[in-house]
Amino acid sequence: MSMTASDITSVCAILLSLYALVSTRRHNRLSVNPHLADYTNKLTTNEGLTLTYEISNNGIGPARIKSFVLFREGKPFPKEKDDYVESFVREHLGNRLKYDIRHSFNFGKDDSLKAGDMRHILEIFFPGAKLENREQILGMFEGIGLRIEYESFYGQKFVLDRRNENKLKNSLLK
Repeated sequence: MSMTASDITSVCAILLSLYALVSTRRHNRLSVNPHLADYTNKLTTNEGLTLTYEISNNGIGPARIKSFVLFREGKPFPKEKDDYVESFVREHLGNRLKYDIRHSFNFGKDDSLKAGDMRHILEIFFPGAKLENREQILGMFEGIGLRIEYESFYGQKFVLDRRNENKLKNSLLK
């Protein structure tokens, strides 16, 4: 059995079509990758210190949140029926100083964050705090962390983990 020129051309066309299909699928998967990043903002005014912590999707595609867990001293903080972030902060800071939680946000399972969106996770105000108190207040956040597991709509898994090397505290001190 010998192959004719038309057989060889047909096989090459099929192989080229398969390659194009695989390349297009790979490109489509890469073009919808989410990328979560976190940001801390500090504002000191005559009234006090305001800290905000935000999560942003700087990727190209939406991020489907699979899990959102806060940590104290390396252990996951249990989720209760009430506001998860607020109860975490209240337990961690206790009554060591005066503060007001002005805003908190909790990701639920299978929530989505579309590309370019940002969520304020926490805004906390420390009345009367001065610039010289800032380092002491920020030091009170030592030992906390968070882990967000998320995926693209193609099912690719990603993680934003701020437990190791005290990255969350370091981002507060910057």
